[in-house]
Amino acid sequence: MKKLFIITCAAMLSSTAFAQNAEVVNAYNYQRYGELGKAREAIDKAINDAKTGVAAKTWFYRGNIYLDIAESPDAAVKALDANAINVAYQSYVKATELDVKKQYQGEIKSKMPVIANRLANKGIAEFKNKDFSNAITSFETSVMIGETYFNKLDTPLLYNAAIAAQNAKDEAKAKQLISRLIDLKYPEPELYRFMANMYKAEKDTTKALEYIQMGKTAFPTNNVLMIEELNIYMARGQSKQMVDK
Repeated sequence: MKKLFIITCAAMLSSTAFAQNAEVVNAYNYQRYGELGKAREAIDKAINDAKTGVAAKTWFYRGNIYLDIAESPDAAVKALDANAINVAYQSYVKATELDVKKQYQGEIKSKMPVIANRLANKGIAEFKNKDFSNAITSFETSVMIGETYFNKLDTPLLYNAAIAAQNAKDEAKAKQLISRLIDLKYPEPELYRFMANMYKAEKDTTKALEYIQMGKTAFPTNNVLMIEELNIYMARGQSKQMVDK
């Protein structure tokens, strides 16, 4: 009787494992035949399973399925997940972490330019719709893909992220991004004025003047920075320094 119980348990475990793997196979087959709604349902079940959820293949398939959803010309398919491009990227990142044998690295890398491009466009659309917080994420993720997979830094996109952070009133993020752009010597004098104005708002005119001076050193003929400097001296009631300037 005990032996029979052990055999029964083993059979149940084998059946459970088969069912788990079946969801991965189902997802793959549904995707092949363009049934992306069913593919999404199957693969999401698989990633939430304790066994198939730690397999690189599961996450790789998930990335493929969500990328197909994001790229579909069918509005009904796109509506399955408005955030599909982000999910595809996150899935590929997870697949890379789990892919110790590096079976999927080449294919994942080949898909990254498409994802980076779509995220950049998504960020522009979010910015236009005044969804600045999500625009920051989209721009930064696109920049990160370039750096991680192609050793290439898209500074104009980083600048877009900085402007989005300013519009979102996320001063910590704006300072972080602008500081990086200044370190990279990004050719935009407005960066120094932006930093100066943020410090002026914090009543730190000393720091504001530091950035104005940095900007004037980088762009000695920029009249806007000169006017900003004079305005700070006026606000401080330092007429002599203002006259000297």
